[in-house]
Amino acid sequence: VTGGLMVLLAFLFDELCVRRKPLEVDRVLAARSPLSVMATDASTGGRAVLRDFASGRELLDAMRAGATMPIVAGDPATYRTGRYFDASLIEPIPVPTAEGEGHTHILALLTRTGVMRSHPSAFDTWYVSPRLRKLSPALATQYMNGARPYSALISCLEGGKGPRGQAAVVCV
Repeated sequence: VTGGLMVLLAFLFDELCVRRKPLEVDRVLAARSPLSVMATDASTGGRAVLRDFASGRELLDAMRAGATMPIVAGDPATYRTGRYFDASLIEPIPVPTAEGEGHTHILALLTRTGVMRSHPSAFDTWYVSPRLRKLSPALATQYMNGARPYSALISCLEGGKGPRGQAAVVCV
């Protein structure tokens, strides 16, 4: 099949998290430590912190919004009244937001370490960027220039501190 999505978030959030291996959303909602989901606002290109979920479905919708990788997972996901992409466009590791909200001890779970390559891949250059540019030129520019800020943040975190120097950070 051609022309379909490369990443099927519907499978993750509708099939796996609801049917096959249900996420205990009631426990998440009732937890003493509230969950915040990071996303990128597709209309402004800014950081969005999604929280105060009214139901398990709303929590799953927020998680889906925060995981919608540009282009490969489709159009921006709708959550409440906004449209969102994956948080990695604006803040690939949400330590700056956590530190800005006053958290003093942060555990960062990383999927990779070290610096990113300094130039975007051919896939990003020729497939993702042109399509993202049609939706938002500003987001496309952010996407294509993400290596330097990411690498700077990783260097900071490897030193055990947040970017403001106020939070202790442990990376796993």
